[in-house]
Amino acid sequence: MTSVKSGLVGGIHEIGVGVTDLEAPCAFWRSWGYTVASRGSLAAEQAQQLYGVASNLTSVRLVHQSAIHGLIRLFHWQTPLGPGLGHAPLRSTGSRWSVHRTDDIITVFNHGETARQLGHDIKLNGPLINVRSPARGFEQKPFVEPVRASHNFQMTFPTARVVAMQRFGVTMTRYGTVAKDSLLQTSEGCHMGLVVTGDDFSIFDFYTEVLGFKPGKKVHIDCEPGYTPSDFFELSAGEHFTECDLEDPASGDTLDTQLPGRLRAFLIQNARPQPDMRPQSRPGQLGYSLYTVRMRDLQATRAAVMAYPKHGGATAITEILPDEFGTAAFSFTAPDGYAWTALQA
Repeated sequence: MTSVKSGLVGGIHEIGVGVTDLEAPCAFWRSWGYTVASRGSLAAEQAQQLYGVASNLTSVRLVHQSAIHGLIRLFHWQTPLGPGLGHAPLRSTGSRWSVHRTDDIITVFNHGETARQLGHDIKLNGPLINVRSPARGFEQKPFVEPVRASHNFQMTFPTARVVAMQRFGVTMTRYGTVAKDSLLQTSEGCHMGLVVTGDDFSIFDFYTEVLGFKPGKKVHIDCEPGYTPSDFFELSAGEHFTECDLEDPASGDTLDTQLPGRLRAFLIQNARPQPDMRPQSRPGQLGYSLYTVRMRDLQATRAAVMAYPKHGGATAITEILPDEFGTAAFSFTAPDGYAWTALQA
C-alpha cells in the first residue's frame, strides 16, 4: 500500500515528552512560545493498549501559535519506565531532538549558560557557526557581501533535547514562525531528528513509502574537527554520516517554500561501538520518547504499516483506539526501531 492512500497531513505533528510533573515543563515550554491547549488522561489499562505502558497517564497538549507541526505533548506517567535519553550524545542510536528557529540566539545562550552556572542539570554545546551548508551554490565574500551562515546552540536537559538555530543571509519565511512575545523568541519545532547506525539508507524508506513523507535532500558529512555537523555528532577519524531529509508532502523545493515538521534522519557509517538508546526513546520513558503524525485515512495507514515487508517490517502495532484526547490513534515501532503514534486528522 502506498503513501498516496495513507495521506500524511503535514510532517511531524508532535514530540511526545515524558515528564515527572506538569507544572514546571509547561513553564519551560512557555518560554519557547508554547501554550497549553488541552489536558487528557488514560487509565493504566488503556495506556497499555495504546502505548504499551501499564501506567495511569495524564497528558497536556502544547500548541505554538497557529502551527500544526513541531508541537509538544507532555506525558505524565504515574509510573515511568525509566529516565529516558537524558544527556545521551546526539549521535546515539535512539537519539531524538528538536530544532527551533530564533531571531536572537544570544538570548537563548544567555539563559542556557546562566542555568549552567547556577548548577542546573543542563549540558550545552555551542553556539557553533556553520558557513558552508547555508552557502551551497553561493560564493561567500566576507567584508564584501552579506555572509550566509547558521548559528546552532544545543541544550540537553533531563527531559528536553533542543537546538536553537538562527540563520543569517538566508530567507526561509515559512520554515517556523517565531513567537515574538515569548521569552526566548523561538519557533515551533522546525525539524526533529533521529539516528541509526549502519550503511543501508533503505532503512528510512518506510517513512516515504508508508507514512508519506516527501523525500528531501541527502547530505554526506565526514569527520572534520571545527565543522559544525561533525562537531555536533562528535565524529572520530574515519566516521561519517548521511543526513536524509524527509519532508511535509506540501513542502516546496526552494528555501522560501519549505515547511516545518521535517524528519531529519541520520545514518552514521563506519561508527565506533556505542550504546543502543532506543529502549530509552519509547513511551513510558522520561524525555523525548515519541513522534506523532496525522493521517487522513487511519485505517489505510494501519493496513500499510502492517503490510510493509522491508527490514523486518514494523512491530508493536496496536489496534486503533481513542487516545487521551479522544482522537483515534494507533502506535507502532518503525523498522528502524523508533516508536511512533499515528492520529486521525
